[in-house]
Amino acid sequence: MRAMLKAVLLAHLAVIPAGAVTIAWTDPVLTANVTPVRAVHIRELRTQTNAARVAVGLGAFAWTDPILTSNSTKIRVVHIAELRAAITSVYTAMSATPPTWTDPVLVANVTKIRAVHLKELRLAVQNAPRPCVPTACTAAPPACDQTTWGTNGCGVCSITGPACPCVPTACTAAAPACGQTTWGTNGCGVPCSQTGPACDCIPTACTAAAPACGQTTWGTDGCSVCSKTGPACACVPTACTAAAPACGQTTWGTNGCGVPCSRAGQVCRYRCGSCTGTAAGYYFTEPAGGPLGRICGSSSIQLYNPGPCTTPTSVITQTVYAYYDGDNHCGYRAYVTVTCTATNTPEN
Repeated sequence: MRAMLKAVLLAHLAVIPAGAVTIAWTDPVLTANVTPVRAVHIRELRTQTNAARVAVGLGAFAWTDPILTSNSTKIRVVHIAELRAAITSVYTAMSATPPTWTDPVLVANVTKIRAVHLKELRLAVQNAPRPCVPTACTAAPPACDQTTWGTNGCGVCSITGPACPCVPTACTAAAPACGQTTWGTNGCGVPCSQTGPACDCIPTACTAAAPACGQTTWGTDGCSVCSKTGPACACVPTACTAAAPACGQTTWGTNGCGVPCSRAGQVCRYRCGSCTGTAAGYYFTEPAGGPLGRICGSSSIQLYNPGPCTTPTSVITQTVYAYYDGDNHCGYRAYVTVTCTATNTPEN
């Protein structure tokens, strides 16, 4: 769009004449049959014509008799014809209507050079179209990304505002893996980055020093705090916790180390009892008296335990002497063993 507009603008400027240029000519008033045609007149016209040609991008004209010497070089028809052709090219280059000439066909040694020929050339040079020299564009300052139109003294001109600041969008970076960063753009040509989540830490062996028994020391496994616990200290047993037992009994408890322990009560003490034993069924022989082979009847014998007694009951065994008194009474003359069980009385 801007390229097209520029082409239109240049085409428009190409047909804008600059208006008449004031030139100080030698012999500004040329009078027919009075003012002679001089070399200086041709030199001035050549100089001004070349200036007009250069202004529109044409090169300087290659003149016949490029050096004209006053009172020496003869002014010829070809000099006038070349000036006409050179200035007409300026009008053509600017797409302007070319001037018309008196005596349009000049014939050497036939056509007489007249004052009107010089006047027409001077007027054509002064009115030759020239490119306009633009000034600063009068367009108002535009907003960002906009163009406003004005004039630069030669035609339409434009001013384009600055680029609007880019509004960044979300970063286009691909989702990164853990512990990595990927790069993208935010829509404004500015690199942006996305950082992935932290990778899960892989712990190593705990760096804690070896602890003493019953203690714990702390270190790290490369990811967090870790601990090492020493072995259990050897248990120091305490007094047995078993309750005090009664005499002759044992109770069970612990010694503070998880090992069962026992406590035995004191030895029970008893007052020894007595019991009655029976001595019977024994044969007695008495040569001096009663019949042989007489059997005495049963006889009760009180037995006493000499002690000490340590159980609730005591079996008492004693040896006694059985005899026969001759009156059919049994006595103790033979040694017999008598046993009975006595009940003892507790004393503690």
